[in-house]
Amino acid sequence: MYRLMPFTWRSFAATVIATVLVAITGPLAAQSPRSAVHPVSAGGACAAGETTLRVGDPRLASFIPTPVDTVDMVMERGGQVRNGLFTQQTVRTRRDGHDAWLTVQASQTPMGPSLDSVWVDARTWAPLRHVSTFPHGRVDVTYAGGRVTGSMVRNDTSSTVDQALDAGIFELAVSGDVMSAVALCPGAVVHVSSFDPAVGMRDSEFRLLGEESVEIGGRQYTGFAVATTVNQRTVKLYLDPGTRHLFAWQAEGQGVKMRGRSRFLPGR
Repeated sequence: MYRLMPFTWRSFAATVIATVLVAITGPLAAQSPRSAVHPVSAGGACAAGETTLRVGDPRLASFIPTPVDTVDMVMERGGQVRNGLFTQQTVRTRRDGHDAWLTVQASQTPMGPSLDSVWVDARTWAPLRHVSTFPHGRVDVTYAGGRVTGSMVRNDTSSTVDQALDAGIFELAVSGDVMSAVALCPGAVVHVSSFDPAVGMRDSEFRLLGEESVEIGGRQYTGFAVATTVNQRTVKLYLDPGTRHLFAWQAEGQGVKMRGRSRFLPGR
């Protein structure tokens, strides 16, 4: 969901998010969104302090991402209100000889539609492949042998991608999702480094705050709040403490207010 907030990034780098979902076959896709949500492990003992989450962390091996999500988004700027829609679906598959997670992210915003397909190793979350189309651009890269190679188009200008990449770096598109693999400990700070050919390297700091109440549709929901900063905007994420599902987020800065609300809320 990196286009959402963080938890969805390139879109923030461009102002907002992206989406429209493609149909994916497979056992997870056949389930209803509610029944498909899996609880995740506690992620270890709870302790405050700073840690760094990297590809290959043992906690990622048993982590099961939320299979289906749909998020309604709103952006307010200069008295104008614009709406967007983000959808994400994750299925287990095979890619280049690896047992993998395939995450498809689609979004529709005033900027236009975007679609990302990202494959990562199911045990280590090492990136394998990323194919993306977005307004005025596209990306098609492969991660292998400590390098990322492929092609990219931005503003109708084509370029070749070929550079070394540290083994511990996540794919930016799914870097927010891996946060759900850690223990939700108030006062903890988690550092995550990620890469996207169209954005470059991104070092993110997630500050785990604790349980907070957030109002959605006139009803109060309790979530575990996590704070971060994206492109000089303050972002707050709300995770369901039971499933680690990101069900709400809000961002503010540089005269812009944004918020996202999942259609699959806690207890529903």
